[in-house]
Amino acid sequence: MTMKIAIVDDEPGFLSQIKHSVNTFCIEKHIPVQIELFETGYSLLFHIGPDVYYDVFLVDIELPDINGMEIAKAIRNNYSEAYIVFITSHTQYSLDAYELDVFRYIKKSNLLKKLPLALDDIWKEMSMGENDFYIIDTYMRQEKLYYKSILYVYKDGKNSVFVTTGGVSKVRKALGKVYEELGQDSFIIVDRSYLVDFAHVMKVVKNEIILRNGESITVSRPHIQEVKKEISNFWGRNI
Repeated sequence: MTMKIAIVDDEPGFLSQIKHSVNTFCIEKHIPVQIELFETGYSLLFHIGPDVYYDVFLVDIELPDINGMEIAKAIRNNYSEAYIVFITSHTQYSLDAYELDVFRYIKKSNLLKKLPLALDDIWKEMSMGENDFYIIDTYMRQEKLYYKSILYVYKDGKNSVFVTTGGVSKVRKALGKVYEELGQDSFIIVDRSYLVDFAHVMKVVKNEIILRNGESITVSRPHIQEVKKEISNFWGRNI
């Protein structure tokens, strides 16, 4: 497993210092790492998207072109499970950071001491959950989808479309094949076109499944009783 890290800071000297600290830590811990550097917030925002994935974002919160909090919001919209670490010259914390699930604040004056500690904690969490995701791997892109973020998957022609808490991802693969590869007890094919994660089901009304995000999926009448039974069994085991 490789740790993929994006670093954004408008000071080239400090950007190099952060990169050096990351490389030093990863060499000491024998962690494969890929690092990309960005000198402006907008250059990072233009780069991120469904074809690019990062595990960790090290973000200078006081950038001249865009506020670090806005960058964090954009990151969360694209990567629901990524780790965001704010690097700052001040100790002022924002309540918005809690809503955005910011992993840690690090003062620039304490960078050499605190950054390796943060990276160590991140790596431990990543290692514990290293098998808890589905990989979309094509010649165009590689994308990691954490199981807990997948709401449902639906068939679109020859493609399977993943709807997650962070957005939508598509892979050219049959729905049945995706189901086999997921290999998780919490997923069920509710009809020939939909695969749903029970963990995100809030209720069942008549023959409709209501999901955590408010969406509903209609289940064919011949299958609804079987689906209700499976959902009830899942809730009984996990609630």
